Amino acid sequence: MATFFWSLRNRDYDRWQAAGRAAWIDEVAALWPETVPFAEIAEPVHARYRHHTRKPTLGRRVIRIGDAWHATSPQLGQGANMALLDAASLALALQRSETVELAFAAHLRQRQMHIRLYQTLSLVLTPFYQSDSLVLPSLRDFAIGPATRLPLVRQIVSRLVTGEFLDPVGRIGFNQVLPRADA
Repeated sequence: MATFFWSLRNRDYDRWQAAGRAAWIDEVAALWPETVPFAEIAEPVHARYRHHTRKPTLGRRVIRIGDAWHATSPQLGQGANMALLDAASLALALQRSETVELAFAAHLRQRQMHIRLYQTLSLVLTPFYQSDSLVLPSLRDFAIGPATRLPLVRQIVSRLVTGEFLDPVGRIGFNQVLPRADA
């Protein structure tokens, strides 16, 4: 399986669409000929990404999770993971707390550090992947790329891109055995 990303500015989308699929395949071939077979079977989806953090609580007994609370750019590939961790954290907090209000407070404490880290990383790293800069992508390719081959850096980056940094599963207590509801 593979994921094929093709980024363009929102202002360029109509022009790209009007040019047609064959023109896009030609662009792909000019940049990276080996990926043409993927582009030929791809079903492009126009997605808009932005970085935002909203207030998680909306009112009494209403809370946001996932991208509704903390959307990030897709470079770290953690959107679905973060949403699933939010859902697990909230479910566990509801199970363990005496009131919804206490559960919300516990959930927010459990998720706070992990979300802040990934929001910060998204904000800092997005310009290296999505910008008009000539310097930042070059720095990414020629300095950051080779640095990730160093043993300690490689371990840190591996934990970051798998979403394991700061032990989010342990933080929410997901790894603890819970009694069944009917017990």
